[in-house]
Amino acid sequence: MLKKTVRNTYGYIESGTLQNEFMSMGIALGLVFGATFAFIVNLALIDIGLAIGLAIGLIIGKERENKLEKEGKLY
Repeated sequence: MLKKTVRNTYGYIESGTLQNEFMSMGIALGLVFGATFAFIVNLALIDIGLAIGLAIGLIIGKERENKLEKEGKLY
């Protein structure tokens, strides 16, 4: 509750929050892509989509946190 209030009122975000949010979204999208590849090509490819989604989510989240750190809005 306090984190949400600080984020909405002042725009400050705790370190690691954005990275975790984007990582979970990346895993969800990677699972969808992996399932698509699995049904089209081979069932073993579902793991590859999950790993790709995880990596993309981590990269995007880290970049967003670096941007906020430069702005001074990361604590």
